Amino acid sequence: MTRKTEIGYYALLVVLVLGSLRFGQLMWQQQQTLLHLQKQAKQLKHKQAIAKTSHQKVKQVVAKSTITKASETSQ
Repeated sequence: MTRKTEIGYYALLVVLVLGSLRFGQLMWQQQQTLLHLQKQAKQLKHKQAIAKTSHQKVKQVVAKSTITKASETSQ
């Protein structure tokens, strides 16, 4: 094997190692982004559930108030 061929193989090896490291880094970043989005989705679902419950409570209060006003008016 000539010196030039040997250098070529080492250069190819370095390129492959660097490419693998970059690919690994991109996969790690993608995983972190996915985890972050899943966390945000969970928080939004929780907020939606709270908002729905609050809305139902407001509707109940309004209904009670309307019934009370109606009964006061009829008396």
